[in-house]
Amino acid sequence: MTIRSDEPDMPGIVLCTHDTSLTAALQQAQYGAIIIASTMEMLARVIQGNLAQIILVCDDAFSVRDIERIIQAARADHARTVRIALISARPDQRPHLVSLASQWAVPLCPTSMQDSAAVIAWIANQFSFSRRWSSRRAHMLAVGVAKGGSGKTVITTLLAETIRRRGWSVLVVDSDIANPGLSSRYGEYRKSLLYCLPSVSHIPLTVERVREQVVSVAAQQRDGWGSLGFLPSTMPTAIASHLTSDMTFNDWTDLYTILCSGLASAQELSNETRDSHSLPSSYDVVIIDTPPDYTRRPYGIHTLVAGGSLIMPTMIGKHDRVGARNLTHYISATLRDSHASVLDRCFQILIEPERGSVVPRMSDVIAEFREHAPFVRQLGVLPREPEAISRADQADTYTCPFDVPCEGARRLEQAMHAIVDELAKELSWTLPLPPPTFDDDSSLWKWMPSWVRRLTARNRFRIDPTTVEGETQ
Repeated sequence: MTIRSDEPDMPGIVLCTHDTSLTAALQQAQYGAIIIASTMEMLARVIQGNLAQIILVCDDAFSVRDIERIIQAARADHARTVRIALISARPDQRPHLVSLASQWAVPLCPTSMQDSAAVIAWIANQFSFSRRWSSRRAHMLAVGVAKGGSGKTVITTLLAETIRRRGWSVLVVDSDIANPGLSSRYGEYRKSLLYCLPSVSHIPLTVERVREQVVSVAAQQRDGWGSLGFLPSTMPTAIASHLTSDMTFNDWTDLYTILCSGLASAQELSNETRDSHSLPSSYDVVIIDTPPDYTRRPYGIHTLVAGGSLIMPTMIGKHDRVGARNLTHYISATLRDSHASVLDRCFQILIEPERGSVVPRMSDVIAEFREHAPFVRQLGVLPREPEAISRADQADTYTCPFDVPCEGARRLEQAMHAIVDELAKELSWTLPLPPPTFDDDSSLWKWMPSWVRRLTARNRFRIDPTTVEGETQ
């Protein structure tokens, strides 16, 4: 496959790194087409491509011997301009790398790559880049639970639909390859994120490769609503025979970095007259449906560390509560020492029990989680409306449960808008559209001013952070 830049006058910046924050920052800087090459084989494909300008940025992901081989291959290429820069987490403690840089006259960044801003400034100075910073970066949400059947897929689809109806475009990513439940809701497609994975295709990841696998969901549209995209994880037969187990963690970090851009191309980002949150082929929010095996596939925890948020749907049955406590304990034990600040971006959505279930009171469950995981923010309570959900599932094409003709659909939509309002407040979002006004059959409700009705509807499903007395009836 030929690796091309979005714009012929912009260089292809090839990142030989697994540092997500550095890659995302370079994407925002708009210096050129970002290409991620995490193996020597992928890097060789890039160098053998037809990019007129190539800038290699290598870090500790490669050994000193591999870096020397990269330099030799680049210097042997007389058909194009290939420039190299070396960065390291601890440049003062890698004497062999310093010696190599001196031997081949390759610049080595004196600043630790942990300081992304300083490293990017150094790269810009080395290669005379013009700094065209953009505020474009998609809001990243991971939806994760500790066990299957806990409402993860339902919450993912409802979150996507609610945010879309508030004016932002949403991309839903199904990263659960072993059990791709979202495909049955959005439709079966021949596309798959597996086609993008470097470990499968042996081709570096680019925005264009990921965009080729995104499906535009034919959802209901109204004035001001955003679009809905879906990146499936269904396993095609052609790939299943080559995939030994699952996508590697390197595959995941590379994919996550690409998703952080909202799949906006460099050409779109370079147009500074355009609103960075209204690009025609990009997404404002990326919602990732993560696998329940959070120790082997810690995509939700990685999302937190990389600057995103984690949403944990939780049913209040005994086994579901134990699973949720185990997950929050694992997150706390993993991150409290090295990344304690990200714990504030952990959120929980409680799900009403089935009618007739013998479970604790909702207020007791809320108090229990506040005691065991005080860092988790409560977003609200989702009512259980099986009729609306099941009717939407039975439709031949994608149907939102909000649009099903039953009473439970309205209650479900009210709750989700209240939850999204709470999430927007916690993350300092400014959604383009307000929540809809819901009418009620009672004469008292009809005579209320619209702002009172909206506030009342929001508070029905909101959890007061200062008390645990108010329950959803």
